[in-house]
Amino acid sequence: MASAPCPQCGHPIHRSHARGFVEKLIRVATGYRVYRCHHCDWRGWILRKRIRDARRLLQTSIALLVVLALVLILAYYVVDRTASAPPPPLFPTE
Repeated sequence: MASAPCPQCGHPIHRSHARGFVEKLIRVATGYRVYRCHHCDWRGWILRKRIRDARRLLQTSIALLVVLALVLILAYYVVDRTASAPPPPLFPTE
């Protein structure tokens, strides 16, 4: 895909690194990849070839669901712990 033309200027584009967690998640969950044009500094998402390996796609989907479940459980735990803690006394007694 390095020889594909830039949508803005027509020069060749090259793969770019994903920035941050959200872009990495999009990259793993979809067939889109980030590309960059070094001539006009365009950066954007382009759909790469379809993933042919269904097993890999299934493994990726399961891994994402497990991570999502763990994040939700952790968020529930944090909210439950902070909501059930008694408020500190206004005037400390000795």
